[in-house]
Amino acid sequence: MLKERISNFLQQLLRDLGETQEGLANRLGIPNTSLRGYLKGTNIPGIDVLLKMAELGNVTLDDLVKTDKPPNIQVIVNNSHGVAFAGRDAHVYVNSQVKRFTQYSPGPHDITGEQANKLKDKVNEIVELEQKVKKKPKTYGAVWNALNRKMGVTYYREIKKDQFEKAMLYLGQWAGRLKTSLKRTDEDEWRKEIQKAIFAAVRNQLGWTKDALDAYIYERYGKESIRDLSKEELEQLKNIIFAKKKGK
Repeated sequence: MLKERISNFLQQLLRDLGETQEGLANRLGIPNTSLRGYLKGTNIPGIDVLLKMAELGNVTLDDLVKTDKPPNIQVIVNNSHGVAFAGRDAHVYVNSQVKRFTQYSPGPHDITGEQANKLKDKVNEIVELEQKVKKKPKTYGAVWNALNRKMGVTYYREIKKDQFEKAMLYLGQWAGRLKTSLKRTDEDEWRKEIQKAIFAAVRNQLGWTKDALDAYIYERYGKESIRDLSKEELEQLKNIIFAKKKGK
């Protein structure tokens, strides 16, 4: 329960402060990898980090660890100079359009708490997939900002109930594209490992050259080289070669 509470609080901080994951980690004085663990709900911060979280979120430590109270970010905007101060540590934003963040009270037509949690789960899934697939993955803040822009709101809880399915579809398609990329990446890595094992076996155990292997592949499968084999054919070839390796 505490891990989930901390995860939700940190995600809210990312949105309310407009921070990147790296930026929030820097403000908390922790490595980005540690913050990812807290966001995923796999680890619990130490007391020093909890105190910094409470300070950033403008809540007490008791509120943070014992209740589901969200961050209470108070923003003072100076439109003439384009600056704002958030929380107790006077974090400066150079942006004249900064929204005044307060505890949000959803209206009767806004998404429910249950729907909001479903959006959070999908955003978490996307961020995890981004980290597996992309060299420069999108942060939590970036994904939430993209969703808000898509839905024409400044805060995800302002999404209307009748627009919830549209929001879920948008996030679902995003996650689907990442899953396709991940599957392709995983299969490429699998093929490389299998081919490497086959090459080692035919060279070290059977004494075959690459030309001899290509000739065997052409005779059995009618294909020019190991790279042309399907996944099923490659798996079959591996089993055949390994059986030969064992003298069967």
